[in-house]
Amino acid sequence: MAIPNPESARYSSLQEFVAFSKTNDNAPSYSNLFSVHFASPPMLLKGGENATDRMQLETGDNAILLDYYAKTVNLPSKQITTGQNAVVGSAYKYATGTAFSQISMNFVMPRSQKTRNLFERWTSLMANDANQYTDYYKRYTCPELYIYKWERGGGDDAITDPKLLRAVRANGNNALLAKKIN
Repeated sequence: MAIPNPESARYSSLQEFVAFSKTNDNAPSYSNLFSVHFASPPMLLKGGENATDRMQLETGDNAILLDYYAKTVNLPSKQITTGQNAVVGSAYKYATGTAFSQISMNFVMPRSQKTRNLFERWTSLMANDANQYTDYYKRYTCPELYIYKWERGGGDDAITDPKLLRAVRANGNNALLAKKIN
């Protein structure tokens, strides 16, 4: 049997790739231009058991450490789950549903180790080693996490979109510097 459509095979060309990737929509995305904003879980808010103002994630040094020091952010992906059927001959797989991966963030560590201490404290409040109990889900989960993906150059100014403008201002970012991704 011959190869179907051999004329559709493309010989790799560096010049063609460079020209293709220089257009705005096809340029590679930067993996480190994110802005992240955590909302404090109830267990970390003042008034919560064992919590102090130092553990609030929305303001002060914690907000800056979590935002500026976010080195990489891997957003969740979506996979198709499958089942397998074998009647006669080779087995074949069929789609059964979808599954999502977890979000992953890596942070640059300051000399003070404040970011690590914050996450260590958060996890120890979630599941205390002393008594082997875990707290309630709604008390330890971050109720909101905003992730903004920035690109150099970008698209139109964010001030042209009222909804985006409100979101950028609500999270304390400079709305005049924000760009929309087209």
